[in-house]
Amino acid sequence: MLTAVDPQAPRPADDVSDALDTARRSGFRRLHWTTLGISALCRALQGRTGEAGELLAELDDSWSAVPALLSGEWIAAAAYAAVLCGRDTAVRVRGMLDRAPHRTPWTDAARQTVTAALAATDGDHGRAGQLYGAAAELYGRIPAVTDRMLALALAAKELERAGDPAGAVTVLGEVRAFALRNRAPGLLRLGDPARPTYSSPTLAC
Repeated sequence: MLTAVDPQAPRPADDVSDALDTARRSGFRRLHWTTLGISALCRALQGRTGEAGELLAELDDSWSAVPALLSGEWIAAAAYAAVLCGRDTAVRVRGMLDRAPHRTPWTDAARQTVTAALAATDGDHGRAGQLYGAAAELYGRIPAVTDRMLALALAAKELERAGDPAGAVTVLGEVRAFALRNRAPGLLRLGDPARPTYSSPTLAC
């Protein structure tokens, strides 16, 4: 997904399906919701956005039955999955955030994330880049380093689409260092798997 994988390595079992089966049978809502959010992001990163959207719909339905705190254990992952799934799913996750009984730094960052996705689908890439940047700042304060890197990667993509390649290079510098350190070249393609790198050759991981 985001990390480098040896193409010669044996294909692993589908841990996502196994985790979902366990969580659904457990009877514990917190485990169920956390597994749904993280699994949705895994599926979205695999390009299986239809399945990711179904998992987020299941998450919304289950959480809405007994509204509770939108936990940082899963709301960030759910928001990023929604970004990759498209407008309808982003609207659905933002609806969850609108109904949240309590506001936290995690919900604020997730709201910026899905609102950025909606701005991008409306063609306002400059605003989308700013909103992803704001989410990155919030994640930096929590701190949640990986979530910050995801937000910065998305911000860089939107800044480039907005006609600001210099801004994209600046933002992505931090992401590139993180990606190299953690062998996660997929961060530089986040949200646009068909595009192997950004336009600047200095961004290649």
